[in-house]
Amino acid sequence: MPASPNSIIFDERGTNAYLGVDSSHFGQNGAMVFSGSAASQFNSAFGKVLAVSPDTSTVIFSDTFDTPNQVFICNSCSAASRTITSLLITGATAAAFSPDNLKAYIVATPPPPAPQVSTLYIYSKVDALQKISLNAAANDVVFAEEG
Repeated sequence: MPASPNSIIFDERGTNAYLGVDSSHFGQNGAMVFSGSAASQFNSAFGKVLAVSPDTSTVIFSDTFDTPNQVFICNSCSAASRTITSLLITGATAAAFSPDNLKAYIVATPPPPAPQVSTLYIYSKVDALQKISLNAAANDVVFAEEG
């Protein structure tokens, strides 16, 4: 492998594996996608893999290593024509997609010494990014099977 991964997540179909890397520094070459026996890299997204959408088209990475922290939304991530959107979100630790693939929910808590109060970000392909302050620290977000 050209870089040491910090996370590996398979899509729901088991077709692709997404590997994250810590940083754009120190010779890292970016996130990786494994599909069957083929591997591809892209150097415009770094960080831990947080979530893969149910339709497998979108992947969320969180770079909490570099300053400023960023979240990368990779659309068509397993294809060569992928597009990546970066969001300035500090301390993103978890993400989940809605069952209809339209929204992603991202939980972020800034690192100490900042107050340990989390924020829920709602990313949508059609709406502006929403930000909801939470009253406590959160470290995960999931959807119940019923939606």
